[in-house]
Amino acid sequence: MKRTLLLLLLIAAVILTLTPLVTAASAAPARSIFARSHRCPNSAPLRVKCTNGVMLGKEKNRVVAFLGVPYAEPPVGDLRWKAPVPPADSDKTIKCYEFGYTPLQYEWRTEPASYLPKSEDCLTLNIWTSSKKTNLPKAVLFYIPGGGYGWGGTADPIYNGHNFVEAHPDVILVSANYRLGVMAWPDFTQIPGGEQYTDINLGIRDHICALQWVRKNIAHFGGNPKNVTIWGESAGASSVTTLMISPLAKGLFQKAIAESGVRTGDQTAAEGIAAAQEFAALMAETAGCTTMEELLAVSGEQWMALDTENWLADESPNAVADGVVIPSAEDYKAAVRAAAHRGIKLMIGANADEQNYFMTDMEGDTPQEWFANWKAGLDARWKSTYNALDRTGKALMDEFYQIQGQKVAPEYAADPEVKDALIKSSFVTESTRLKHTDFADLYSGYGGTTYYYDWTVPSTSDLYFKSACHAVELAYVFNNLEDTIYCGPNPDKATAERAHTAWANFAKSGNPCIKGTEWTTYHADSRNTMMIRLGGWKMESDPNKHLREIMTEIVRELRDNGQ
Repeated sequence: MKRTLLLLLLIAAVILTLTPLVTAASAAPARSIFARSHRCPNSAPLRVKCTNGVMLGKEKNRVVAFLGVPYAEPPVGDLRWKAPVPPADSDKTIKCYEFGYTPLQYEWRTEPASYLPKSEDCLTLNIWTSSKKTNLPKAVLFYIPGGGYGWGGTADPIYNGHNFVEAHPDVILVSANYRLGVMAWPDFTQIPGGEQYTDINLGIRDHICALQWVRKNIAHFGGNPKNVTIWGESAGASSVTTLMISPLAKGLFQKAIAESGVRTGDQTAAEGIAAAQEFAALMAETAGCTTMEELLAVSGEQWMALDTENWLADESPNAVADGVVIPSAEDYKAAVRAAAHRGIKLMIGANADEQNYFMTDMEGDTPQEWFANWKAGLDARWKSTYNALDRTGKALMDEFYQIQGQKVAPEYAADPEVKDALIKSSFVTESTRLKHTDFADLYSGYGGTTYYYDWTVPSTSDLYFKSACHAVELAYVFNNLEDTIYCGPNPDKATAERAHTAWANFAKSGNPCIKGTEWTTYHADSRNTMMIRLGGWKMESDPNKHLREIMTEIVRELRDNGQ
């Protein structure tokens, strides 16, 4: 099943209903056809000269939006499945009034951008900047959307930067699309005729190209190219930590925010490349192609149809260690150490109930079907893990079950099936949260300035069991409280004010402290954590110590048993 793979992705911690609109053909000539709800008001355009053209934006409430700005040549024709090419210098005028195309992907209900017009020609970014004058160049927040590396896009309303910049006029917010799924992660070098297609990890390369464009041009919008913070959630956070350690991204940013996703170091380059080659072979087999020429002849629309029918993106290895863009397992710690020594400041954290999000992300047409499939996956994961452990590990899992069972809210504990699912879901959540603390331990241990948080503000939606599920924080940190897809109705305004202010403060100064709340740095000996709660925020030392120790011992035993 589709969502089973994403369940496994979240377990591995590479972290991770709208009406369909008309899908744009991959060969469509325009770059900025988009839904009416995202159009800018009919105010006089503002002009900004960039290396690749004069960008025209529009203003609303003192915030100027430049949407669908091309940061690379269209990756079509001879550039399909190649590294992004920076756009040629130009004096042409480009109307940046509407979002660019969403990257190719199949439609899925938890990804609003997947229902919007799509194209291979998707390498665009968006800029929101205040028209208010500031004494100093503005800090730059560069956002990378999540979506399991197969879905999503910057046109998702939850990522709109207007409200954030309106609240923080001394920050510029940039968001950038990148290639996904079948357009991003194959390695065709073993396909006849594909020997020259050596530029794998195209989505990560797209991030780098967009950041290079920002470095060259953001000063023209009032931004400081020497004060750039990369920011992402889920797969976007995995990209953030990947860029921190990528040798190709050196010098492009100074700070990083990673929400609910992290790059681990357990894959060798040989393993990563082999996985990307297997994905290419699967694509070729599915499309009925035997040569690179035949693969290139398959249109973007046809690839989307094949993806929809065969769930190809679910089989994608996503960003893989290749020894070029992404360090191999042997070089991972050295790369993390190098990032710390370069002075990149990091803010990282996860949500208290990450895995509960994936109930609605499962296959099915009703919440009952989603729940049944979600629980089946959790049961299978719990059973396979339990059976792989020795007596000590089994006892630890039994203890975990008892501890977490006492935490289930009475309204859900009354149903044994729901209670059981929530306990097992928390096991997956704690497995992924362990990855975040491991990275924070490693990074801070090498001297990297690190701030850690634990988001416990819950969704108000029963679909997420009124818990702090994956993605629940997005509406708060973007200051988009009208977008209730994850946070639920009536989100807490005080939490939003604290959250987007902390994120903005980190972008500006490298310190996320807000008025009345001191946020101290994280170290492995203390594990100082900002507990983001309803009613107030509080620093605690190693707040999840016992569960973390249980999970650490289980992971160690699994590793010792060859799992």
